[in-house]
Amino acid sequence: MKKIDKRDIITFFIILIFALILFAGYLTPHFATDTYRVYDRTYTGYSKENSLLDGRLIQFTILNILNFFNVPIHIATIILTILALIVSSVSVLVLKKWVEKYKKFESITGQIFLNLVCFFTIFNFMYLENMYFLECLVMAFSVLLYILSAKYII
Repeated sequence: MKKIDKRDIITFFIILIFALILFAGYLTPHFATDTYRVYDRTYTGYSKENSLLDGRLIQFTILNILNFFNVPIHIATIILTILALIVSSVSVLVLKKWVEKYKKFESITGQIFLNLVCFFTIFNFMYLENMYFLECLVMAFSVLLYILSAKYII
């Protein structure tokens, strides 16, 4: 297993702070259409009627965990968004490390440029829409797993 570099940890926290600033508006209770449906049907009802029947087993599990701990939905939206931002920041770092394997950036300007390109590759305009939903954590994990699988294949 590879040792984690201190510079990578610092880069991760810079990316995470930048993401938290960018998504500050999402760190308040926010409801998408599906979130209202969860609120209306409760975690258990929505998870059985929608997540389980649609084959979204991870979301089914997350909703049932939230139900087990009796987490209010407005708090759940904030918690899941923060967790999604953490996973997304890991995705940016993984993508950056993958690019560095093929192209070295020696200068500080090059490093900053690479970080910004990787950040905005993950946090693009479509990704902003993903963060609006209660399923944002699942979507963030899917992006990370896509990057890891592409890295593995190539």
